[in-house]
Amino acid sequence: IEYLKTSAKYIGLSSSDALQGHSSHIYFVFLTSILIILFLLKLSHSFLRSKSRRFKGRTVSLIGPCEGGKTKLLHALCVGKKIQTLTSIEPSALFLTKTAQIVKLDDVNRVPEQASICVNDFPGHQRLSGNLNKCVSNSNLILLVLDSSNLKAQTSRGAEILYDLLVNEDTLKCCKGLGIVCNKSDLKESGKAKLVEILLGRELENARLSRKSLGVGRDDGHGTVAKGDIPFAKAGCPFDLKSDCPFKVEFIACSSEMQDDLKEL
Repeated sequence: IEYLKTSAKYIGLSSSDALQGHSSHIYFVFLTSILIILFLLKLSHSFLRSKSRRFKGRTVSLIGPCEGGKTKLLHALCVGKKIQTLTSIEPSALFLTKTAQIVKLDDVNRVPEQASICVNDFPGHQRLSGNLNKCVSNSNLILLVLDSSNLKAQTSRGAEILYDLLVNEDTLKCCKGLGIVCNKSDLKESGKAKLVEILLGRELENARLSRKSLGVGRDDGHGTVAKGDIPFAKAGCPFDLKSDCPFKVEFIACSSEMQDDLKEL
């Protein structure tokens, strides 16, 4: 207003004429500002509401190398159907009720209230490993799925994935159990759960010693690297997955092709 009064003197208008001529402009700016403020308030309310509706039930995460059969196992467990799958390139999830009924989502940002279990399926491609910690950070149960018919390659890569999780203690703050799933146990060339335990333990110890000597941990996706040994490993002793982990560890042999084999899992 003071600016309009001063400007009016230079163009030969009275202060009242200047104010009257620009009153509509002032009202327009005022109303527009009010509308913008209301819109921002509504937007922030919607954002906070969506955050408050995050999934609060139990979370299970299926992880492991490529070709382990995670997606096929997920559908066999949750849907009870055999499906043909290709190598996954994106994480996926199924939400279940307490009676293991699948909950269909209308909106990916909205989790229905009846959902009590979330089952994550994280791809095994090494290129996506930087996002693994974020995927399992809220998991109550982690299932490392291995193809027991190809033990040499699967236990080697599986040990790397497992080490990346164990070296970051904060990632496992919600974890109550770790299951090593020896999938495809129906094949003749598959190894028994005990053999998988021995080979995986050996590969995990090798990964631990080699990375510890190099001071190499893992990239957590934010440019920082966690260095050092597994936090709960005993000094001067080989790491034992079952006895040293602060949560329960089980080795389970099964096959996604045989429904009866899934009962124990």
